Amino acid sequence: SAQVDWTGLTTNTEYEWYASVSDGVTPVGSSVRSFTAVAAVPGTTVTITATDATAGEYGDDQALAFTIARTGPTTAELSVPLVASGTASPADYTGFSGSVTIPANETSVVLPLTVVADNEAEGEETLTLTLASSGDFTTGSPASASAVIADRPAQGYYHQNITNPDLRKPADDGDADGVANVIEYFMGSLPGDGTSRGTLEIPATDGTSFKVRYPRALNRPDVQGTLEWSTTLEGNWHTSGQTDGAVTVTITEAVVSGPGADPETVEATATLTGSATKVFVRLRAE
Repeated sequence: SAQVDWTGLTTNTEYEWYASVSDGVTPVGSSVRSFTAVAAVPGTTVTITATDATAGEYGDDQALAFTIARTGPTTAELSVPLVASGTASPADYTGFSGSVTIPANETSVVLPLTVVADNEAEGEETLTLTLASSGDFTTGSPASASAVIADRPAQGYYHQNITNPDLRKPADDGDADGVANVIEYFMGSLPGDGTSRGTLEIPATDGTSFKVRYPRALNRPDVQGTLEWSTTLEGNWHTSGQTDGAVTVTITEAVVSGPGADPETVEATATLTGSATKVFVRLRAE
């Protein structure tokens, strides 16, 4: 018996071959045969799943994970090409390359990705990884998997409420009402609606103290608000307990609205020690 290996054949093409048998002097037999070349079916099947399919630009969970698994022989390592798509761009995550390798004697490998925080109000984005074709395996099901990247909460709020993408920065004024987007987010008003805005109110004052009320939205973990004071609008701004050399202002806050109110109403009491003819107050959010 004898074995003959052909290379460079084109699939779905018919070929003929001729075999002749000889005793070294005289041919004693010959045969003509034909065959059609077909693609070999790999013995390995590969799938992909998103085993950690949600993460965000803010908070503790900024990790995604995709698992690439195979069935069939595992004696050799297997390179699996991948293609990334979706609304998320390569700048939104790290850890991706065009292929992963399943080590020898292993049935799967995990591809970890890390979400990258940015300053763009993009809203929720998706990332899809798809198995690319390869002669080393058959693509199984699922052949693609998707994950979701959440925006920073404030940026998602700007994206949802401001139609002009050029006016979605924190310091921008998306509705031209004189209030920065970040203040509207903190207070719970709509940064895309000029008729919706929170205000600072001074309901009571006497010679040594005064009160300030303002709305504060719940669930704003990525922005902190601070009342600051100054004796002149052109001077330095101070926080509670600081002095400008002539007066010290101490500010204490309490929630005065009912349970579950959103935004809640905060009442701050500012107590003056020293002498000042005027005290200005502003809310800083960052």
